[in-house]
Amino acid sequence: MYVDTNSVVIMASGYSTRMGQNKLFLRYQGQTFLERTLQLVQGIPFNRIILVIKPNDLINCNLPDMITVILNTSSEQGQSASVRLGSAVAIGQGCLYLPIDQPLLDSKTLESLLDVGTASNIVFPSVSGHASSPVYFGRQFFSELCRVSGTAGGRQVKQRHRQAWVPVAVDPQRVQDIDTPQQYQRLIGDSQVNTE
Repeated sequence: MYVDTNSVVIMASGYSTRMGQNKLFLRYQGQTFLERTLQLVQGIPFNRIILVIKPNDLINCNLPDMITVILNTSSEQGQSASVRLGSAVAIGQGCLYLPIDQPLLDSKTLESLLDVGTASNIVFPSVSGHASSPVYFGRQFFSELCRVSGTAGGRQVKQRHRQAWVPVAVDPQRVQDIDTPQQYQRLIGDSQVNTE
């Protein structure tokens, strides 16, 4: 069981270029994407919750004391900067790397990944045979994750260690990325239909 044995890194320092506005503060069902993500991870017994965020975005946040905040002043380097910064302070058996743009994620999906996570495997959601996010890395990979570069983030570490992969079938809707204005409008539209 994963209770109190894993960290989580919330990767919240991207530029949201395809969206055209900051995804952290997009609203869905009365909460921002960031608020939803923080609420989700606080309901799971992580031993450390790490938020990697740009300094300018932190000004607009009211965060719980339990959050370890890491300021990313190198976000122009891509996702790798967030991965490196978060990995450097991750503790425990492993770490879940969580994007900010999956507002439909739920605790059941995260727990299905954490339940099979070990110190030496890489666990990720699988939708019709295709890998998705978030991704769990066992602590065996922390040192490599601390050295990633470029825009691929942890993907380059994952690709080097296929023997460690543990894909987990999940509900496709739960791991849907919201990257574009069109996807966001669909999300909002679906939410309004479902509440009528």
